Amino acid sequence: MLVGESPELDLDFEVRLWGSYLGEVLRLRYAGSWELTNYPGESVAVPAVEVRGSWLFPLIKIYRRLTIGGEEDLQGFFNTVTGRLGGPACVN
Repeated sequence: MLVGESPELDLDFEVRLWGSYLGEVLRLRYAGSWELTNYPGESVAVPAVEVRGSWLFPLIKIYRRLTIGGEEDLQGFFNTVTGRLGGPACVN
């Protein structure tokens, strides 16, 4: 099953599951860290990945993918992130 293909899903569970997965991929790739921070324009703190001074909001991206649909392209998001942040962090 791919993200957003199940007709009956537990939205909260799916967002936490896939958002955490996406966030961990990005965190590990760029030696980032999980933090709670306010989403831009909102007053509620949400989990985010901080990488080189940039904030990534993978759970919100997954939520949008599941609620809006395919126009919230995850591959495009990943490509944009990797394009802006460059290659993976060197881990010794």
